[in-house]
Amino acid sequence: MFLDERSFTLSISRIEPKGFGCNGVNPEAKPKLKRFLRESNCALAVSLNATTDEVRNWVMPINRKYNLSLLLQTLREELRSKHNYKVLFEYVMLVGVNDSLEDARRLIDLVQGIPCKVNLISFNPHCGSQFKPTSEEKITEFRNILAEAGCIVFLRPNRGDDQMAACGQLGKPGQVQAPLLRVPAKFQSAPT
Repeated sequence: MFLDERSFTLSISRIEPKGFGCNGVNPEAKPKLKRFLRESNCALAVSLNATTDEVRNWVMPINRKYNLSLLLQTLREELRSKHNYKVLFEYVMLVGVNDSLEDARRLIDLVQGIPCKVNLISFNPHCGSQFKPTSEEKITEFRNILAEAGCIVFLRPNRGDDQMAACGQLGKPGQVQAPLLRVPAKFQSAPT
């Protein structure tokens, strides 16, 4: 529909499906992802946001149902034969949660063998969230580790956070957000 000349007529390079139920261990997921990669020229964006299942289960509860390991393996297999194609891995930086130098090294290992770009995103704080954004200096250090390992890395600039209109933040300033997720014991002393 987005590509049809009678509709939006967007460029195929501007369409980037993300989180459309094709990741994880769902029995139908792997065939859907394979079909998408084989039949579509659209780019694929994957919200990674963590380098371990423990953290990803916390920051993205869908990980409990749809584990990322099958997605990564499927991407490795399918993209061997697809030339000039890169997956965009999105990684929201959360202070004390997923921004350690060890996380950077694990991220390098996770994306190994997958043609990709990594988009590091500063978290946009809002009421109702216990997460805090990683400092610019730490994000730069994280990026440098990835870049030195040969990863293509982007830093997404913040836009709209002063109006509660930034990525992951839509709402009125001060508006009560969804209930907080239970913080795993390991992270209860995370820096604030």
